[in-house]
Amino acid sequence: MRCFPAQIIALAGLLLLFACGGDDTAHTALATVDGATISADEFRPRLQEFLNSSGLEDSPQVRSRILDNVVNEYVLEDYVDASDLRRDPKLMALLDYHSKKTILAAWKQAEIKDKIDLSDADLRAEFQKSRTRIRARHLFAPTEKAADSLRQLLLNGAAFEDLARQVFRDPRLSLNGGDLGYFTAGEMDPAFEEAAFNLPPGEVSVPVQTENGYSIIRVEDRQVAPLVTETEYANQKKIIRRYLRWKREKLGERGYIRDVLKTADPRFDRSGLSALLAIIKDLQANPSSLDTLYINLPRDVQDQYGSLSCVQFENEKWDVQAVVARLAQVAPKHLQLVQDEASLKMLLQGLVARELLYQRALDMGVDDLKSTREALAKAQRYAKSRYMRLMVYDTVAVPEAELREAYEKRRHEYYFPEEVRVQVLIAGDSLTALRLRKMALEGSDFTALVHQHSLGIGERNPDGIFDWSPRGKFGTFADQIFELKVAQITAPVKGEGYYLLFKLLDRRPRRDKTFSEARGQIEAELLPPRQRDRFLEFIRRERRQRQIVKDPDALAKMPLIKSAA
Repeated sequence: MRCFPAQIIALAGLLLLFACGGDDTAHTALATVDGATISADEFRPRLQEFLNSSGLEDSPQVRSRILDNVVNEYVLEDYVDASDLRRDPKLMALLDYHSKKTILAAWKQAEIKDKIDLSDADLRAEFQKSRTRIRARHLFAPTEKAADSLRQLLLNGAAFEDLARQVFRDPRLSLNGGDLGYFTAGEMDPAFEEAAFNLPPGEVSVPVQTENGYSIIRVEDRQVAPLVTETEYANQKKIIRRYLRWKREKLGERGYIRDVLKTADPRFDRSGLSALLAIIKDLQANPSSLDTLYINLPRDVQDQYGSLSCVQFENEKWDVQAVVARLAQVAPKHLQLVQDEASLKMLLQGLVARELLYQRALDMGVDDLKSTREALAKAQRYAKSRYMRLMVYDTVAVPEAELREAYEKRRHEYYFPEEVRVQVLIAGDSLTALRLRKMALEGSDFTALVHQHSLGIGERNPDGIFDWSPRGKFGTFADQIFELKVAQITAPVKGEGYYLLFKLLDRRPRRDKTFSEARGQIEAELLPPRQRDRFLEFIRRERRQRQIVKDPDALAKMPLIKSAA
């Protein structure tokens, strides 16, 4: 038998109090599905979760909708359990994912959420932040070591603007010195926000770990609303409390991740990383393959790369095949962020941290708690219902003739935007920019001028060339650039503390997509409503084959639930 830490026992007691206190309807059956009972105890957290995430108020219509969703999950679970589908590897992967997710959520509740205590002073301080606008610059780096190197360069006299041109691929941030403009509380990554709001103007921050890497921040300006009334505070207090709790949860979670990674000290193998990066690139080229929780590598890929070591930590060693199995648990949007070895390492560190925190949760006995076991049963039911939804979706296709018909009707909506390739030269003042422009117009090689005179051109982009980019990539400089003819050079364009010369190297005009080029986009528009209709048809048929009894009076008598403050 495991010994539970005091905080886990306290959590169990707290849950017991909530389960037993003051609600006579807690164990009332709201519905039955072939004799299986859906109680108010089970229903209430689902309703609470929906109200919290949607911001809607509790109402009979909302309750009925959520109860129908729970009934559907029972129906779908029964369908899966009665069929050979229960042995499908895709389902097994989905069940494993949701089991781990549930246990980690229980650990997070005990170790982070339940320890957050928000005082009125905390809320007032956060409210004051919401009435403050910060203007800041930042430099991005994929690792803490690279970020610290950037900071040292700044402290040794390097210009923020020069370094921004070296580290950013985004033309806007590259050319404006990493200037993010004005923002307020809730608009940035929580760690970035905390650092920026606590940083005096002009001071350079230490490396700040964000969701996607590390940032070095410098605050340029701070604007504070002069008058803040008690009425404004009272009106915003609920929103402020919710946001501040969410922010502290995020920061607390990152703190644990940072600590476990420091102890585990993951070590990476470049041969395995290279193979894994190539596999991820192939997956990114087919986005639909990322929307799954089971990625099955082709046999030849498994044989050639599957056993290559990727990462080692503590007593664990993950090869390519082991990592790919875990990649299926990563949100597609995060997999799309993997572009190079550095970003791949960040992703792997996250997977390692998740594994270690999961083991920590098991060691604490979180999975043995009654509340966790109940949550696991619900998670398994949800996983099976999601699996069935995806299985039904896979049976739907849009006929080729309908895809072509949609293309012919709206072909003007499917196009590649106008794009340009430009070369930029950055001068410190307008006179220098005018002199260099004159030299270029008189025949001097523009690339040579960039090499000899441009500020802040680094090894990543020594020629100052920005490859094919649409108008939106160039921000306020777009009008001057897109008015050029090929080989023309703009007059000096004023930036912040510098002047730019843009030379248009090439232009690709807007081009309508062919049917084959637009096909994926059209299918993405037409397929989802058909999938939803097919699923509704399926679930209605399955519901008709079961005895479902709902008690509207019991549902209505449940105490009113409010969204979390």
